[in-house]
Amino acid sequence: MTPYTTRPNVERSNPQAHSILRCAAEVAFERGDPIIPLSSLESVDLQPALNSGLLAVNDNSVVFTDENLLQAYAARHAADKLGLVWEDVEAFATSFNNIERHGFKFGARREFGAAVLILLAMDDQRDVVGRMAEFAHMALVDDGERGAFWDLYPPFCKAFPMLIIDADHFALASDVIIKASAKDMIWWEA
Repeated sequence: MTPYTTRPNVERSNPQAHSILRCAAEVAFERGDPIIPLSSLESVDLQPALNSGLLAVNDNSVVFTDENLLQAYAARHAADKLGLVWEDVEAFATSFNNIERHGFKFGARREFGAAVLILLAMDDQRDVVGRMAEFAHMALVDDGERGAFWDLYPPFCKAFPMLIIDADHFALASDVIIKASAKDMIWWEA
């Protein structure tokens, strides 16, 4: 998945098509189906995206002509949804879990989740490392909630090489993240 190259290139080169693709990806993501009923987009003038070859119409359905483009726009939509609940840690956990379940229809599940985390960190300047540390801390406290930590951990690890992180911040966050993952592994061995 290429969340940084495909979508921004369309945004710069064809702003009209970019708007249309955002609408189409939102509908596809919310429906959980990459095949979009034409009726779902009846209020949208699709011509700029159709003329550019970015969307196609087949049997009263609209489809993205490039799967990577659909994945990039769907990931952006998912990141926007998570941004709305960023301040509420529990709502974020629930939303991320739902997005991950939807994500398998738009690429490999963990890859989709990683792309969403990368967009949150790089485009939206969200502290994804700090959020991971929050979930790790929750997992450590009084045998707390492990589900949110483990839902976020694999996509976080996949996104990690793409993140630009302050070394001091990561050093502090990594301590609790490592302890939470190690504790759970010890717990499973017991």
